[in-house]
Amino acid sequence: MTREIANGIGAKVRQAATANDGENVIQFMSTWNPWVQHLRRQPQHRADFERMTQNFHDALERLERDRNNPASPVNAMDEHEYGNAMGAIGRNREAWESDYVGQLSRTFLMNHRADYLANQGLLPRYFR
Repeated sequence: MTREIANGIGAKVRQAATANDGENVIQFMSTWNPWVQHLRRQPQHRADFERMTQNFHDALERLERDRNNPASPVNAMDEHEYGNAMGAIGRNREAWESDYVGQLSRTFLMNHRADYLANQGLLPRYFR
């Protein structure tokens, strides 16, 4: 992660944290493209993002295949309904990715907070 991206994340997170608005911090981080791209490039998360992308492509292919099958209910859809079905697949992918990035962001922030507390000697003796 570049210093510029890290500073951008820090500024936005501090701004929301100052307002004591943890949910908006997570919402911001789960949709902010530089952060999402950073997580996508991390080796430990790459497989999950690739799986989400593959599931998205599989769903689109399945819809197209069903569109060409006369026995399928998808074949009976008009263009508007078919477009809505394709849009729903795209929205689901966006929601899956946003939820996953939100989970990773929560973990990141919790670990960062725990590291901070440990480094400052603020953890209870039991956890040291």
